[in-house]
Amino acid sequence: MRTAPADRAGGAGTRPAGAGTAPMLLAVAVLVGAVLVGLWRLRRGADLVDEAFSVLVPWRWALGDRPFVDEQNLSQAAGLLAYPFVRLFALVTGGQVDGLVLYGRHLHLCLGILAGVAVLVLARRTLPPALALLVATPVPAVVLFETPQLAPGTLAALLLAAGAALGGVTVLGGPRRYCFGAGLAFGLAGVAYPTLVLVAPFVGVLLAASVGDRGVGMLLWGAAPRPQSTDASTGRRAWRAVSAWTLGGALVVLPLLALVLGLAGLDNLRRAWDYTLSVARELDQLGGAAKAVEVSSSFVGLLVGEWYIVVAAVVSLVVFRARPDVGRWLLLLTPPALWLTATTNGLHAAGAVIVYALAAPYLYLFVPAGRREDGARLLVWIWAPALLLGAMTAYTSADGLERAAVGLFPGLVASGLLLAWGLEPLRLRAGGAPWPAAIGLAAVVVAFLAMQVQFQVGGVPLSDLEARLTSGPWSGISVTEPQRARLASFAADLRQYGRAGDRLLVYPQGAAPYLYWPGEIAANTYQMYASGRDAPLPKAAISYYRRHGEVPTLVLRLGDTGGKGRAELIAGSGGLAYPPVVVRADYAVHRKPPGDAVRDVLARLPKLQAP
Repeated sequence: MRTAPADRAGGAGTRPAGAGTAPMLLAVAVLVGAVLVGLWRLRRGADLVDEAFSVLVPWRWALGDRPFVDEQNLSQAAGLLAYPFVRLFALVTGGQVDGLVLYGRHLHLCLGILAGVAVLVLARRTLPPALALLVATPVPAVVLFETPQLAPGTLAALLLAAGAALGGVTVLGGPRRYCFGAGLAFGLAGVAYPTLVLVAPFVGVLLAASVGDRGVGMLLWGAAPRPQSTDASTGRRAWRAVSAWTLGGALVVLPLLALVLGLAGLDNLRRAWDYTLSVARELDQLGGAAKAVEVSSSFVGLLVGEWYIVVAAVVSLVVFRARPDVGRWLLLLTPPALWLTATTNGLHAAGAVIVYALAAPYLYLFVPAGRREDGARLLVWIWAPALLLGAMTAYTSADGLERAAVGLFPGLVASGLLLAWGLEPLRLRAGGAPWPAAIGLAAVVVAFLAMQVQFQVGGVPLSDLEARLTSGPWSGISVTEPQRARLASFAADLRQYGRAGDRLLVYPQGAAPYLYWPGEIAANTYQMYASGRDAPLPKAAISYYRRHGEVPTLVLRLGDTGGKGRAELIAGSGGLAYPPVVVRADYAVHRKPPGDAVRDVLARLPKLQAP
């Protein structure tokens, strides 16, 4: 049978002793600093496209819109998780939108802290409190895509990290109830980012392999005694762990699926599926073998571009093989390597996450023999699934490699633990506290916090975020002066030219103005993509209008209006042929003429068969 955790040298069941008061003070200071920087970061920068959409979806539901009926984009699924909190916001504020974006950002920080707590529970099984806390702190310290918001990618990343950590407790010998919690977290991640569900069976297989002993024993490479167990005992442990994990996921996914079916019906879900796939094809989110080759080559290109870091890693390993103590000291180069990665490849924090996650097997080579079995189990349970999840999020996104950071995010948990185990034997003096490990892990947190300060949405310099908004959905957030002026213009024009009973269309791809609009929306999606600058409305939108027998009465047409005459502006209103009532530099507001009947507008739209 597998050796009991408490009997293994440095095993998972052995609660390590404290590392001393001073390292714990450092860990607490780093945690407090991370929270303060996170709170500071919440009030800076604005993403008027993706972030606006992720906030708008649950907000419109709170105002009465119907999921998967009034919005056809499957990306709205993440709104199912945010809706209860947004609904509470609407009840407290009386339906006022002021401060909604900042509220969502605070929810993101809270979720990051909760995910960090899950990592702390895992890390505390094998590390003293100070080091365990430092391993957990990077999770809330990372801001993916410069957007600290409950968007599909950021939600899924944090939930996957929490699920990986909770499942890791069971894998390292803890109760199987943690696998149930892991299943809940993975299920929620699948709701936030639905394509992750396609990888779920493979994750379950790897969970079973990590609990068993055969595959784990193959990874030990003779560095530690190979675990011995009977097939029967391994099978029982694997079955119980996978069953608990599957049950947790099913209790999330199946009720939400039933709820959506009840609210929307099969026809609306089919339309949402068809529309999302049509947009995905147009944006090259789904490209068959060519897309797979593109994603694979981008991974290789990232490593080639960071060749000096790869060379330093190889040198460190060679030194470690000859002189282990010296090689371990070279692991302290990990934090600056992460920061350099973020600053040189254009991927920013996402690039650092990808490299740090991919480094887990390399860091495993530095793990002492007494920790090798635990490390092998975490590689099988956390790192291998993260590779599959990262490939899926990269393959199904127009952003490709950058979105791999979503699926690879749990790799931070494995890499953090492996780095801590590799550094833990180092001491500044015999019998002293593990200062090198504490400093190295703290530096990883500082590197990710530096990325929060350095990188803002759209590459805007921090010094340009000088206009603090005091009203509206972005109230309390500092933005650039052009952004402030644009948002103020949206709000003023919609207030001035909107009338009771109007149905608004914002076209194309502009969710931000909808946050200033309390009335009805006339669109099949809040994030309507266009195939070109002056392209007509998409087929799905035209089908939506004909199916419902309605058309927008007010249109906010985004885009450069410079040099365009009235006739050209009318022709550029997506085929609706509405005249403009006000023209700004980067958008125009059009209104349906009073004598223009709905049937006449529908007759003017292109005769296209909807997908």
